[in-house]
Amino acid sequence: MKYIVINRDCDQDRYSEFTSDNSHISDIRKFSAIDGRHLDSRELIQNNIIEEYLNYTKGALGSAMSHLLLWNAVVENNEPACIFEDDAMLCGNFAEESEAIISQLPKNWDIILWGNNYDTTLTFELLPGISHCISQFDQESLRKGAHTFRNMNVRSLPFKLFQTLGICGYAISPAGARNLISQTLPLPDRSFYHVGLDRKLRNTSIDHVMADHYRKMNAFTSFPPLCITKNEPGKSTILRS
Repeated sequence: MKYIVINRDCDQDRYSEFTSDNSHISDIRKFSAIDGRHLDSRELIQNNIIEEYLNYTKGALGSAMSHLLLWNAVVENNEPACIFEDDAMLCGNFAEESEAIISQLPKNWDIILWGNNYDTTLTFELLPGISHCISQFDQESLRKGAHTFRNMNVRSLPFKLFQTLGICGYAISPAGARNLISQTLPLPDRSFYHVGLDRKLRNTSIDHVMADHYRKMNAFTSFPPLCITKNEPGKSTILRS
């Protein structure tokens, strides 16, 4: 399976940090991310890609278009892919463990998240047909210990995903890419109910839209995670742009 990291050409420091953090993983290809500052929102509205008044920063819009382009490539090539954002950090045995987990998924799997943001919750099916589990995390603790993750061998299991935020790393199948493209476009100007937080969140990035559709898909999460992110707002190219 191809490994692809999304990174803007102007963000060379972020790419250098990503390659340093993940030097134990071979052959991660760079996808030159779309720079949202160069997008024409009117054209995207006319082409039914986004709704009018969509509440995305230029950075969030560029990120969304980058993920969408990669989903289209997965469909066109008819091959699944692992997609990472450039603040992702992978565990020491990521390649072996992710391959083992994918082999456990049903043949009609759509997407599996290797990790999520730690300032939110993760809701997944703990006991199939019996009970969901809502997990909370300690983001500050994660940030302090993140440097050790690359040396950690993680044993993980796939669970049916209900809802979470953050897409630092995931694998997507052609069927899953096709499903997300058809379900998320045009990117809507609306709010989504987040069960773990018990409140509505306005759509400000593509992972908000994805989170609303996981429960309707053959979507999974690996738990414990194989991929983490420090999720630092001050360094975010989505929030700052």
